[in-house]
Amino acid sequence: MKRFHGNGIILAFLFLMSTLCGCASVTMRQSLPEKVDAPEKALFEGEWVSEGQIIYIRFGEGGHGRFAGVDWKEGRFQLDDGEMIVTKGEGRSFLSVRIEENGVWDERYYFARYCFTESGDLELWLPDTKAFAEAIEKGTLEGVVEKGKHTQSVTISSKPEKVLSFLNDPAHDALFDSKEPMILKRLILPPAASEKDGASSGEGPAAGTEVGEDVGQSPALKELLKE
Repeated sequence: MKRFHGNGIILAFLFLMSTLCGCASVTMRQSLPEKVDAPEKALFEGEWVSEGQIIYIRFGEGGHGRFAGVDWKEGRFQLDDGEMIVTKGEGRSFLSVRIEENGVWDERYYFARYCFTESGDLELWLPDTKAFAEAIEKGTLEGVVEKGKHTQSVTISSKPEKVLSFLNDPAHDALFDSKEPMILKRLILPPAASEKDGASSGEGPAAGTEVGEDVGQSPALKELLKE
């Protein structure tokens, strides 16, 4: 699995942002189309752990997902906040994400292919810069390729529907790095005091349920709780 370095949780979730950690990147001028249902939102919502950082994910009334993390910066805790658009497909699903800094939204969207594993983990596959650079150079997608001495960055300007069609094409199966995914593990938090009271009065989890245990919880998640 890749190691992530830089400014805490936002760097991890924004897939090695090149502007801050000097790596190649693939971004879009617009997000992919939003396609998400209630069950998929339920799979995302909650607390996740990656590289020792906790990511909070929720969905607001507008339907867009929001993610956040807390960093210790300049002698105080500060909230890092971002927007997440989910594009759920039949065989392939994607996330488009961007951050807000000082009240201003980033004009670029970072994106990745995602899937939920049988053990309950959220697996993110990062885009292959070379593959997208080739697509732009061949005219398959519109955009700009900026080449440095050792890295290159790609900015896609095609319309979201065209980009999504390109991503879903069966012939384009090597656009993302599935060998070294970013992995987020769900964090199961103990119930609040009111929930504990409800459990003792016959409401909520059945007697004998362990703190933090969830119905149908996978063995992998149970092992995570023990760590």
